[in-house]
Amino acid sequence: MVTRRFHHLFIQGITEYDFRGIDKNSVVLDLGASVGGFSIHAAKRCKHVYSVEPLFTDFLNANLQINHVENCTVIPFAISDREYTGNLSFFETEKEVRFMPFKKILSFIPEHVDFLKCDIEGAEQYVDFNLFNNIEAELHNCLTVNNVKSYHKRNGIEVELLRGGYEQEAQR
Repeated sequence: MVTRRFHHLFIQGITEYDFRGIDKNSVVLDLGASVGGFSIHAAKRCKHVYSVEPLFTDFLNANLQINHVENCTVIPFAISDREYTGNLSFFETEKEVRFMPFKKILSFIPEHVDFLKCDIEGAEQYVDFNLFNNIEAELHNCLTVNNVKSYHKRNGIEVELLRGGYEQEAQR
């Protein structure tokens, strides 16, 4: 039996991360790495981090360097249902970026991912959460929350979403 864990942050502004499920041999995928807040801390605990971030790559790379993080690879793409180049904006930042399907982004990662952190501002619908046993995610709308909940239920994972956060350990 595989124990699966999905930790869900529901309230905007929560900045605490749950690193349970990450150890020195773990490979971590950080979708929506931003400037590296999660990636830097995860890299100190694991084998390697793959940080997917389309907008703030300059800040992310600078933070990785300042914090002497060498076990992190930056993947500068946004997640979508198809591959294309277009503008992406977040608050006052706008940039032309490459969009890629989630499966194509995974093809850049040469090893099995043990832990997924996901905070991608509404693009969660394109992520196949079933590929991961440990998930830290912030979901951004009720439709996505309900889709994730029904998706996990169909795949034998009991899910309960709570406003303040959610943690569920389930066996399949």
